[in-house]
Amino acid sequence: LIDGLRYSNFKSEVAKKQGHKRANLYHQVWDVLHQLQTAPGFVETEPVADSYGGVVISGGGKVLLREPANRHGGYAWTFAKTAVQPGESPRDAAVRAVRDKTGYAAEIRLSVPGTFKGSISSACYYLMDAKHPPAKPNWQTTGLRWVDHEEARELIRQSSNPEGRDR
Repeated sequence: LIDGLRYSNFKSEVAKKQGHKRANLYHQVWDVLHQLQTAPGFVETEPVADSYGGVVISGGGKVLLREPANRHGGYAWTFAKTAVQPGESPRDAAVRAVRDKTGYAAEIRLSVPGTFKGSISSACYYLMDAKHPPAKPNWQTTGLRWVDHEEARELIRQSSNPEGRDR
């Protein structure tokens, strides 16, 4: 569709074909969208936590859970997370956590609102899409499962860690 466009100024073309009121309305919408990207009051700030991770989803309505080795931290099933390394952004740490602990390269879609308390630290998460096929997860993970939301809730509640169950 883009290759078929043959005009230098979109708003001028809209004004010619649909009128100046519509072109002005588009200008107002674009102005607001530009402010959302650049104005300090609207720029999304990175959440502050001890660790960052990913809630990886599939197009089929499934979520990826990992089984930590030796049920580390009292977690039966959980999401991948890790601490930020020097010079690393929270987003980069979250993507690294998912790659290392699940084997999946993932792309961040959006931030999950809130900071979640664990037994000894806090975590912030990003909703992510997985890219296939995965590599082998690192030694910190003994199992992976793609499950629907209800099964995810049941598996996470198997944790002996109260904060992990409530998350």
